[in-house]
Amino acid sequence: MTKIKFPENFLWGTSTAAHQVEGNNKNNQWWKWEQETDLEESGIACDHYNRYEDDIDLMADLGYNAYRFSIEWSRVEPKEGEFNEKEIDHYRRVVEHSRENGIKPIPMLWHWTNPLWFMREGGWKKRENIDYFMEFVRKIAEEFEFDYWLTIDEPIVYANESCVSDKYPPIHLTENNWPKKEKTLTALFKVASNLLEAHARSYETIHDNSSGEVSMSKAVNIFEPASNSPLDEWSAKIRDYLENDAWLKSLKKGKPIAPLYGEEFGSVLDFFGLNYFFGEECRFDKNSTTPPYYFFKAGPREGCEKSDLGWWIYPKGLYKVLKRIHSTLDLPIMITSNGIGTERDLQRRRFIINHLKQMKRSMDGGVDLTGYMHWSFMDNFEWAQGFEPRFGLVEVDYSNLERIPRESAHMYEKIARKNGINGEIEEKYLV
Repeated sequence: MTKIKFPENFLWGTSTAAHQVEGNNKNNQWWKWEQETDLEESGIACDHYNRYEDDIDLMADLGYNAYRFSIEWSRVEPKEGEFNEKEIDHYRRVVEHSRENGIKPIPMLWHWTNPLWFMREGGWKKRENIDYFMEFVRKIAEEFEFDYWLTIDEPIVYANESCVSDKYPPIHLTENNWPKKEKTLTALFKVASNLLEAHARSYETIHDNSSGEVSMSKAVNIFEPASNSPLDEWSAKIRDYLENDAWLKSLKKGKPIAPLYGEEFGSVLDFFGLNYFFGEECRFDKNSTTPPYYFFKAGPREGCEKSDLGWWIYPKGLYKVLKRIHSTLDLPIMITSNGIGTERDLQRRRFIINHLKQMKRSMDGGVDLTGYMHWSFMDNFEWAQGFEPRFGLVEVDYSNLERIPRESAHMYEKIARKNGINGEIEEKYLV
């Protein structure tokens, strides 16, 4: 019979992002993009902005003890240099209500959305624009104290999507118009390098003005060759280098991922914030010419179990990633996002249990793991995919915004309250 116990004070939390749940974030580039394309509009989203008290109360009722949320830059600074104290007070109430309910708030300072004025200044394409973000970070650091801070979410994913994908807004605005995407590795690495430097400078700014441990949330997924072919193996190594290896080496050495676009920055992580969602197989393809996938394609393993988004569900990959980060950086690790988009809640419950088992396996092997933030607390606006993907432990009925905890929410409650997994939990929730 399964019996797994996690360390005392382990964090059992959930994650959200402002634009995906708050609603009516009208001052950022995603809102403008939604209005001007044929993509689904976020609109009121989950109305978390107005319903945060009820949502946090529900987290507490379910026994969760941490909440990773994001502070929307475009709300706090809708115009350059003009900070909206009303919005700062709003986030202060979110933080206070979390703490009053025994929930540790963990802020993310940037989760893919930028103020429109920042976009018109050139966005993350221009290194000098990092200064704008630093003013926002300094303001938040002066106003708040947290035990854990997260600065930047999945920078390489944002760089890739904003520079290459036609479904995501470009990296900047020309006056009030969207420029044509460059779709080059040069543009991608420039944006990625600027985001990494933004994290490094945020690390120093937070430590200079507040307290707590600081990290970023870095997606580290698994990329394996589709066969023993040297070309497939080369393809997997290239993909891994672009998305994982270059970043881990950069963070270890304190050097920019692209030497032409930055300066050395030293040690800028107190712990490692890990986002892990899937594995991919890489196959050589001479006809693939879209950066960053020059001459290869990546996708789920043939015959594997997949989520509704077609992602390869690969729990053992999490073990491999945790061991890799531990051996490379030797830092405490917090899983800041891990979840599945699925209509089948049994699949979600199995996903959670299987990933938690791989986490404990890594901990038994020496990995210092401090917490798990499940993505997501509730169904939300999934960017270019709109509202169709269902990532939530809590279902959102979009006709009336009612919150309905799924069986996975109650299973996760049992795990959080027991600080582990036992046979009783598996027997009840995995059949």
